[in-house]
Amino acid sequence: MKRASVKYRMDLVALALFCCIWFFAYCQSAEAGEIQTSKGKVITGIDTDEALKKYGMPDSIRDDFWYYSPPREFFIYFPGKTEQVYLYPQACKSPPGEAIAFRVFAGTPESGITDVSADSKILVSDPKACKVTGRNVVIPRYTGEYQVFAGYNGRLSGPAYLSCKEVERQEGKKVIINVLPYKARVPMGRVTEFTALGVFPLEGYTVKDISAKAKWFIRQDTNVMPCRNNTLSFSSAGKFDVFCEYADEQSPVQPVYARKSRDNPPHILRNILLLPESVKLKVKQTVFLKAFGTYYDNKVVDITADVRWLISDKKIGNILQNGVFYARTPGSTEITASFAGRLKSLPVRISVRESVDPERNRTKSDKPPEKDPDEDKNKDNDNDNETPLNRPGQEDADDPVRQTQNDGNRMNGKALKKQVKLVRIKISPGDLKVPSGKEAGLKAVAIYSDGREKDITSVGDWAARDENIAVVAQGRLSGLSAGKTNVSVKMRGVESEPVPVTVTGPDLLSIIVAPQKAKLSRLDRMRLKAQGYYSDFSFKDITLQAAWPVTGRRILKVEKSVIIPLGFGKTVINAEYAGVRSLPVSVEIVFTWAWFWRVCRMILAQLVLVLFLLFLIFYLMIKHKAKKILGLKDNPRGFISAAYNNLKRVMGIFGFQDRPGQAPLTFARLAEEKFRIKGRVFISLTEKLEEALYSRNSLSFEDVNSANLYYELALKDISANYGKVSLALKYLRALVKMTPFALKTTKY
Repeated sequence: MKRASVKYRMDLVALALFCCIWFFAYCQSAEAGEIQTSKGKVITGIDTDEALKKYGMPDSIRDDFWYYSPPREFFIYFPGKTEQVYLYPQACKSPPGEAIAFRVFAGTPESGITDVSADSKILVSDPKACKVTGRNVVIPRYTGEYQVFAGYNGRLSGPAYLSCKEVERQEGKKVIINVLPYKARVPMGRVTEFTALGVFPLEGYTVKDISAKAKWFIRQDTNVMPCRNNTLSFSSAGKFDVFCEYADEQSPVQPVYARKSRDNPPHILRNILLLPESVKLKVKQTVFLKAFGTYYDNKVVDITADVRWLISDKKIGNILQNGVFYARTPGSTEITASFAGRLKSLPVRISVRESVDPERNRTKSDKPPEKDPDEDKNKDNDNDNETPLNRPGQEDADDPVRQTQNDGNRMNGKALKKQVKLVRIKISPGDLKVPSGKEAGLKAVAIYSDGREKDITSVGDWAARDENIAVVAQGRLSGLSAGKTNVSVKMRGVESEPVPVTVTGPDLLSIIVAPQKAKLSRLDRMRLKAQGYYSDFSFKDITLQAAWPVTGRRILKVEKSVIIPLGFGKTVINAEYAGVRSLPVSVEIVFTWAWFWRVCRMILAQLVLVLFLLFLIFYLMIKHKAKKILGLKDNPRGFISAAYNNLKRVMGIFGFQDRPGQAPLTFARLAEEKFRIKGRVFISLTEKLEEALYSRNSLSFEDVNSANLYYELALKDISANYGKVSLALKYLRALVKMTPFALKTTKY
């Protein structure tokens, strides 16, 4: 009602004041002066800075007028100022200690409106109740109603109204889901792996890969199709929406464009997603930021370790390492991830609030009067010494004896409290070991001179020697990176002995295997991928380090993360590393005709190979035997006998066997008739044999050449009776029986 009445009143008097002021302006000097009008006193001739210094903040601003409400009620007029200043948001709510960022715009409708936040100054109606930091951030300290103004180029904006109240804590979303790859462009029919990243605000904004646990859906127009897992393919071209559900929460849709092209895009980064997208912290708290890159080939990779961090206001906090943001002072800042200087993510806004104590939750009117410093110093001891019997306001007003006794107790307590001092502070445990990425609790106990002990964990001033290794606030220690540091706590000028803290490497929490299901044929090979999720919220590829035991039927084996089918059916595979086992991966090996025909071809090829090897072996043995016969040329009788017997075996292969008891010459005549041997060459060879066996005449080298010639001519006439195929079969048979045909290389 107050805002509406002020605005209404300003509208009524604006025109009248303007006419009156211009009338008196010609009669006044340029120096400061007062004009009495029918609507009240108007001050002119001063600028806004002088007005603020002399009269304070106005109650309302309208065009070129400032209005100050009763009891002093007057106006200040600033002529010649046409530029307007606007402050946004115009109304907001905030609990004590939470930062609010304002934006300031200036200009005219004719020249346009521009953002002048960087060059403006923020003013509040009660500077003691609100803290103004750089970049137009206001942090209210106490509950109440306040006005905020923006000053720019000698002008003030209209007021923005800030309501600071304690709000009841409401349970927000358990998880905020993001789906990647970003705006994927996929060929029709090609399988693409999608990733679901969950941000858990109630767990300190932890980022987890929930792809395997989420339910996946594809939507085109109004048709929604459920999917078995996060490996999706699209059978037709067009635009699709992919989304998932997890823990009763649904992700925003991720558009996917399926096309007919079958090209293979390059592995080049095209988008960066920075998570979590909005964070609220207290001073000395940390949050782990994660950067995920989407590449043109639709691969999603954790690139947190590869990006460069850009902070809009480094006074609020800084990035320690591995994406860990450490809040140092109250305020608001934006963080952006940059990759190779060419690609940036959207900014993440981080709001840091003070750790507000109960005294700061009082309204301005509720603030207690100033007290004696000595009395404040021992306030804690007063509260501890008071009991239901001696606490003021608890005595029985009808019992004078009891009142007198209580008054005595209080006086004795005040006499004793001035002698009690804080002697030392003890921290437990005395030696702490914590993995990076995890938190551990410390307890601080103050020991007083009277022997009393008091828990000061939540009120002591904690500090870590090396904040790159660990940070601590209110007894909660967060390990950041491997190393050793010391932690201490200070209160009222007394500091504890430093406690050694060892931060070890991150613990492996779980293993995520992709894909979770697979159907293969005996011809297929599939590479599994194992990602380790660690206590510092990082992901690491442990595919090659992990073991891959088969816990079901032994129908496959895994070599270097590659599945090699050995049989048919279903089985289960797990990934194991550092004592952690993944969820089971279901694999089914199915029969296909392609595998059957391939096996047939392989068997045939192996059979041909075996036959070739046998042929080669027999061929070499035959050549060796022929060489052995030719080696008898220095022994004519032995050579003629060996050549004749070998030719008889060749005739046996061609189907003409020697009968037992048959004379050699008779066999020779029958053989020449059978095979149509010309020139009586076989008979001549037989006669040479009888001469070698039964004659005592000496045989010369010419007899050896003659026998060799008869052998070759007879073999040639025998071969002439058969075709090539039949001759080839006879030759194979000769190989098996290791019987050489020709005794020297001869072409027929």
